Amino acid sequence: MEPKRPGSIAPFLWAMLALMLIAAWHFVPPMLRSHRAANERAGREAIHGLASAEADYRGNDRDGNGIHDFWTGDVSGLYAYGLIPREVAEADAAPLVPLVPHPIPYKGHYFRVLVADDYETPPLTYRQVTDPKSGAVHNLGHFGFVIYPAGGFNAPKYMWIVNENNTSMRNPMTAPIPTNFPSDNQLKSFWSKVQ
Repeated sequence: MEPKRPGSIAPFLWAMLALMLIAAWHFVPPMLRSHRAANERAGREAIHGLASAEADYRGNDRDGNGIHDFWTGDVSGLYAYGLIPREVAEADAAPLVPLVPHPIPYKGHYFRVLVADDYETPPLTYRQVTDPKSGAVHNLGHFGFVIYPAGGFNAPKYMWIVNENNTSMRNPMTAPIPTNFPSDNQLKSFWSKVQ
């Protein structure tokens, strides 16, 4: 006489798998969109935080050089003066003195100072010597930053720029990451102002 075999549980497992896939189909995309939106908000707040840090740096002469100038050397330099969080400084893609071996994205973003301002005619270089002791890391009246997605799964969709007027503009990641603050024509063609 043959022993009784237990009933097959395969149909039950397939049904459970199907239910999990249906649940994932309905709940995962909204969660991912929500996570992306939260990262984009955090990025926008961080770039405005950089503009505020620059105002503090200049207004309070944070480096004590006796000159009310902006810091234009890098992003992470503002951390040395206690003006931005370390997490933002670690996301600096081009630091003068790296805090970490490789930049660590902040909420899915990297940060970088801009090199020049193409909005001005002729274009204005941000890194100037205002204090011979420090070298070309300041500017008396201008600065610019870009924040851009680090890439990867569920990366933010926009890059942002900000300047000394606390004017922030965004651009979907359809253009190259800028090295300069855009000219008037570039701003009108590719960037949108967001309040």
